Amino acid sequence: WPGNVRELESIIERAVIVCPGSILRLADKLSTLYAPVSSAVKTLEELERNQILRILSETRWHIEGKDGAAMILGLNPSTLRARMHKFGIVRPERKTQD
Repeated sequence: WPGNVRELESIIERAVIVCPGSILRLADKLSTLYAPVSSAVKTLEELERNQILRILSETRWHIEGKDGAAMILGLNPSTLRARMHKFGIVRPERKTQD
């Protein structure tokens, strides 16, 4: 394998996702899957970011507690905050009443 282990792991994950049947045949797909790995990883990160934003919006930005975003996402609140920081997610300013 020409890349590192993380790249190989990403290729295998992507192959499993796009595989039409129950048998994974990597030999046929490696050359086509290898080139766009970075875009696949970016897409996964975009999906995760969008999911976090959606849940935060649904919970009105409540992170902790039984109805909080962390609980719904199955994450520790500190892990959710770390991912929010990683993805540049910041709570929007509250609109003030005039």
